Amino acid sequence: MIAVGVLHTSALAQTPQNRPQTQTSPGPRQNEPAQLQREVNPTSDPRGRQDPERLAPSFRPVGIELGDFLLFPKIELDTAYNTNFFATDRNERATVLNVLRPEVQLRSRLPQHALTILGQLEAIYPWRYSDDARIDGLAEATGRYDLTDDASLTARFNMFSRHEDRGSEDDARGRKPTPTQGFTTELGGRIREGDFTFQVGSQLDRRTFENVSASNGRSIITNDRDRWEMSGFVRGSYEFIPSYAAVLQASVNRRTYDNARDQNGFERDSTGWRLEGGVGVEITNLLRGDFLVGWLQQDYRDPRLSDPSGPSVRAQLNWSPSRLTLVVPSIERSIVETTSANVSARVRTSTSLLVRHEYARNILLTGFLSANHDKFEGINRTAWTYEARGRMIYAMTPETYWGAELGYQARASELVDNDYKQTVFLLRLGFQM
Repeated sequence: MIAVGVLHTSALAQTPQNRPQTQTSPGPRQNEPAQLQREVNPTSDPRGRQDPERLAPSFRPVGIELGDFLLFPKIELDTAYNTNFFATDRNERATVLNVLRPEVQLRSRLPQHALTILGQLEAIYPWRYSDDARIDGLAEATGRYDLTDDASLTARFNMFSRHEDRGSEDDARGRKPTPTQGFTTELGGRIREGDFTFQVGSQLDRRTFENVSASNGRSIITNDRDRWEMSGFVRGSYEFIPSYAAVLQASVNRRTYDNARDQNGFERDSTGWRLEGGVGVEITNLLRGDFLVGWLQQDYRDPRLSDPSGPSVRAQLNWSPSRLTLVVPSIERSIVETTSANVSARVRTSTSLLVRHEYARNILLTGFLSANHDKFEGINRTAWTYEARGRMIYAMTPETYWGAELGYQARASELVDNDYKQTVFLLRLGFQM
């Protein structure tokens, strides 16, 4: 029976701290799929936070036993050099920065069901620009309740406090990066009956943004972006031949802002829907994924805001050319929220390619390429953003590891002075149990 993974995501709900989802398959290494092959959603962790858990079992943390749970404490120290810290087109300013990242994870090891609790802090200290020093935090709980072998319920809840990236299209260009807080609640269920598999899910997001000060001391309003986002989906699949399933998925969403109008006088509340169909594939551990096409639309309350609509595509394939190599191409067309003047939303087409290779039992290599095209609905403006990243992690023991990363980001925009190029080199030292 095929098991098709869900690709339903919210662009605002995805965070770099999201844990990789894996399928457990106990047994000696020579008789089980490689760790990389068992990962369900490899692109959920683009920064490689969980790379130590992707190494061979003899170099992964064993944890501290607490009854039916294992406790995994970890701390990382990064030293990075950023050639364009403020992501500007002119007057580029470079700096060295240190990042301290303590983390603790509590993971169940019950014969049925699953529960994981995660707590993480990230303290960022630039050497030259103290106004950008900040501490971000994340607390998350994920669980699965197994009703039967073919039916389960899932839940996820997280709370976060972080700061908006300087390279974001919505960056306010304040003296300090924009603080943002919120939470995400997800509930879902899955049942399999013969050749049919049915899934349902709902998500509630809360996003708040704090006002920041400009260089001249004036206040920059950003809290007009405070909002609630609600979404839900239903999905059905039918395995018409072994390892191939026909898939139909429908989703709806509602976005409600705290303020009736933003600072530019627009009503930004909206509702949207997405309907897609396609094929799901799972050929043992060689090839897994979805290819879905359909239609998407977002309708805004304000008649002055254009309602984006058009073809949708969502595809991600996990291809394992060998037991130690994973190749993940993906593409998605989505509608991204924004509060830019006269713009209802950004219609984004995202493409990416991730490659992970276990060079040795204690050495993991990762390469990542992406290109995003944004069309600003309502005005004649587009932008491209590009990213290239190469990373290595080397485990000296199951408790200690170090890593290195070279990354490049760039934006090519039709808006004057909105382009930037940025190169980051990073060294990482980690300790875990």
